[in-house]
Amino acid sequence: MGLRNKLLFYFAVLVVVTLAAFGFSAYQVADDHIINKDKDLLEGQVFAEANKVSEEYQRDRSLNHLISHFAGQSSENHVWLLIGKDHKAINLESKGSDPGNEVFGISLRDLVEATKNSGNYVYNNQIFIWAKSGLKGTEYTVAHIYSPAYSAGEYSKKLAIRLAAVAVVIFWVAVWAALIISTIITRRVKEQQAEIEYQANHDVLTGLKNRYYLTKQLEELISSKRAVSFAVIILGLNRFREINDTLGHDFGDLLLKEFGSRIQGEFWKNDTISRFGGDQYSLLLPLSDQSHWKIVIEKIRNILDKPFFIQGVHVVTDVSIGISIFPEHG
Repeated sequence: MGLRNKLLFYFAVLVVVTLAAFGFSAYQVADDHIINKDKDLLEGQVFAEANKVSEEYQRDRSLNHLISHFAGQSSENHVWLLIGKDHKAINLESKGSDPGNEVFGISLRDLVEATKNSGNYVYNNQIFIWAKSGLKGTEYTVAHIYSPAYSAGEYSKKLAIRLAAVAVVIFWVAVWAALIISTIITRRVKEQQAEIEYQANHDVLTGLKNRYYLTKQLEELISSKRAVSFAVIILGLNRFREINDTLGHDFGDLLLKEFGSRIQGEFWKNDTISRFGGDQYSLLLPLSDQSHWKIVIEKIRNILDKPFFIQGVHVVTDVSIGISIFPEHG
């Protein structure tokens, strides 16, 4: 698996994990938000209803009036309760129904004694919300319990659909982001690899091929099964040490660069010119005929006929030349 594919894979895994965490968190936040909103609304309704009933009760002190007030206000999914000090629903008992101390799966004692005036719970896979308020000047408590139109399962499905739509958008954005990032990283890695390869095969001072590159080329040619003939020419600048010691190392470096530049501009593309080390250069010449190396040596001599002009100083030098031909010289 290539670097780019690995980056895409890891990025996709990260996106999936992030979306899963986002989805779970979003579900919890949205669920709590909706339920808290419904609880606040219900608490306000119960408080207003309790104040209304309390005023009516203060006028006639009739328990029957209280009971009749809540008659017909209950249904399958919600119930109004008038709870007495024994924690039983008085208005339900009056209708011939005795639910005991529990309605819709919640204990009326726990409801009355709860420190908060509203809450929620799940019973038979249904979300239930309750709110309560005491009647002023009485021992009674008014409470309302109801199950919203959505169930826990239905709400999850609706939210899951919304999250899936968001996830698709985020996933595609993430894929494109991964492609762009992986392309940038891959390009930079290739550039770094190319730079490392260049430095490994080139001389720092002259920019020519180096001894390491020449050695590799020779090994490939010698081990090749094809019949090849080539010549290796070694050039050594005469009087270089004297020039270097007299005019300085910086001057000597400029002379080496100038000499390398001259010979590089005079030879064919297939000829490999490298700095062998110090003041020595090498030429690797594929030989199509035996006269090629003689032409090359003549060119080198012509190059040195023209003096070097460096930092206002004319320098005249010559070279020592050695040659070896493969396979004649082994």
